[in-house]
Formats: sequence, structure tokens, C-alpha cells
Amino acid sequence: MKDEINGAIAAWDDSEIGDPLVLIHGLSESRAAWQHQSQELSKHFRVISYDVRGFGESEIGVAEGTPQQFARDLAGLLSNLGVDRARLWGFSMGGVISMRFAIDYPDMVESLILGSSSCLINQQALEFFKIRTGLTTRDKPDELIDLNTEDAKACISIDRPDLIQKYVDLRTSAIQDLKGYANACAAMSTLFEYPLTHELPNIKSPTLVITGDLDMFCPPKASGIIHDGIPGSILRILPGAGHCAHWEQADTINDIALDFLSGNGNG
Repeated sequence: MKDEINGAIAAWDDSEIGDPLVLIHGLSESRAAWQHQSQELSKHFRVISYDVRGFGESEIGVAEGTPQQFARDLAGLLSNLGVDRARLWGFSMGGVISMRFAIDYPDMVESLILGSSSCLINQQALEFFKIRTGLTTRDKPDELIDLNTEDAKACISIDRPDLIQKYVDLRTSAIQDLKGYANACAAMSTLFEYPLTHELPNIKSPTLVITGDLDMFCPPKASGIIHDGIPGSILRILPGAGHCAHWEQADTINDIALDFLSGNGNG
């Protein structure tokens, strides 16, 4: 499905039946990143997965390079679909969008799952984004593709060449516009000067924070900071999982997520 949301064409999938659950992908991904979750989750919820502004089939439009704009985009999408309140599951950058949305639109959030995410970044992470943004502004797509490929490989910790290649291909195809990638990097870079840490206590929705103990991009410490900041949140660290825990241990994480989202337990 496609429509204009906040001045740009946005693309999404909607299973249409059940209570709404929105899946929000990470940097250099598209809604296809939820391929290990969508089918199972749609048995229980109305699953809405969308391409974040500038990725996949969603246009970049007039970009601000802020988490706030991404949150407004999500609010616009839900309004378009007639959804007043939803559960959110955000991965990595999608987790940042979810936190920003829960802070800015608290009445629209039923519950949150924050996967492999962070509420702030350090100098090393800031340089990570600067390097990648620099390659887009210097119009060096080949170098960016190579770097993006290495990033993709590092996201998965298990020895599964088939899974790794599938994820590499997904990330490569998700970048349809270098400006979209640069915009997302700019948005994530704002967490250096303007971390979400002090705003986390404003999140009142039930929250599950989940990550892998081998995550190289958003280490468990980052999830611990989120957990400490959100009152009553639950923290789960999966042994032997990397950044893409929802790819590496899909069945396990789906069970944990469904238990939490259904209100049957503590994730």
C-alpha cells in the first residue's frame, strides 16, 4: 500500500485484522526486515510494517534529519489508517523512533518492544554515522555499499552464510536514495547532543527491552540504560545473539514478544 504521508509517498503492508501492532525497521533496512516476524505475528495482531522515510519504497520528501520527523511520520501513517492506539516493536533505529513516538504521542501507544536499540550515542558512534554520511555527500555509492555490506555481516553473529547473504541483500536493496540513508544517519547523530535519556521516564506504556549479548552495534549496556530509564520496563538479554537477534533467534524472540504483547507475562 502507498499514500502521501506528511508530504512524501510512504509504503507499508497491513494485515488489517486484529489489534494494531506496528513494526519499525532499522537503519538501511525496509519493511522486508520483518520477514521472520510478520507471518507469525499476524495470526494474533493486525500487523502494520512500513518503510521509514527514505528507505525501500518510501520517498525521502523534505527531510529534517530528526527522530521527531520520523515520529510525526508514524503518527501520520496511523492517522491515515484510522488507528488511534497501537503496540510498537522497533528495531535499532526503529527503537529510537518508537521511543520518540512514545514520548511525543503517549496516548497513541499501547505497549513497546525496543529491540537492539539505544537512547544515546558516544563519540565512536557519532564518527560511525559521519563516515557513512560523508560517503553519500561525496557521491561514492560503491564505497557506501561495501561499508554497508560489512555492517550487515557484523549484525549477525551466527555462522549462517545463507542468512547473512539474505540480510546483506536486504540492506543493499533498501537504499534506493542516498539522501534517505544520509537523513537517517543525521537523525541518529542527534542522539549525541540530544540523548533521549532524560525523557525516558515520560514513557508510561508497558515496555520490553530486548537484545543479544553479542550485539556489536547497540551493546547490552545500551539496552540496560533504556531499561533503567523507563519505569517498570522489562529487560531480556538473549545469549548467543547479535544485533539482529530477531533474525538469528526468530522463534525464541517471537515467543517472547507474543507473550509480552498479549499481556500474558513478562516477556
